[in-house]
Amino acid sequence: MKQINVTVFGDSIAKGLEIKKGRPTSLSKNAVDLVAKHFNIDITNKSSFGQSITRLKEKGLIDEYLKKITKRNRNIVVFCIGGNDCDFDWKAIDNSPHEEHTCKTELHKFVAIYNEIIEKLQKKKVEIYICALPVVCSRAFFHKYVCGIADKKNILEFLEHDTSKISRHQEIYNNALRDICQSKKVTFLDIRTPFLQVKNIEKYYCDDGLHPNEAGQELIAETIIDYFNRA
Repeated sequence: MKQINVTVFGDSIAKGLEIKKGRPTSLSKNAVDLVAKHFNIDITNKSSFGQSITRLKEKGLIDEYLKKITKRNRNIVVFCIGGNDCDFDWKAIDNSPHEEHTCKTELHKFVAIYNEIIEKLQKKKVEIYICALPVVCSRAFFHKYVCGIADKKNILEFLEHDTSKISRHQEIYNNALRDICQSKKVTFLDIRTPFLQVKNIEKYYCDDGLHPNEAGQELIAETIIDYFNRA
């Protein structure tokens, strides 16, 4: 039987971080550890705060990974990344709210880099899973995070006084991930829908409305465990 080699490339959510007093802090639970414990496997977690698909490519992390794997193993890569790509530079918006602003990674570039990385991994027979983007709670994210680094009035003008645009914009990138998975025949792990189904979503999030708290991390883990138990 082949040895299973699982590696996660993700951002602060996959790393199990929250923001306290402006600093990244580890939660007492994170989904990656919970899944590893449930299936009694080792998972190499290459996630880091602020990670994006663009940075992943620029740092050459996939190339480094491919140099270290062996074909004798069943190599699996899980991507939990994209939230930082579809975020805006809120300070830049604050300085010029009436100008057009794109997100940190424009959609066409986001799709192109993801496709490039997937093709590179598939050539080496690596199994790939891509996680959906966990929901961003627009109201909490706007008030607790955005307004902490930018002027509320200016950001509201940019959003045309509709903070729900934050989550709707993120949904565009999540839909792009689903389309990428379909076109590349990659498994899409829908960890987003369970958050949309809960009665009070903010109970599953830290104050910033962006990072799932311990309950949110457990929900992600339960969703992934349930998927593989049914697979």
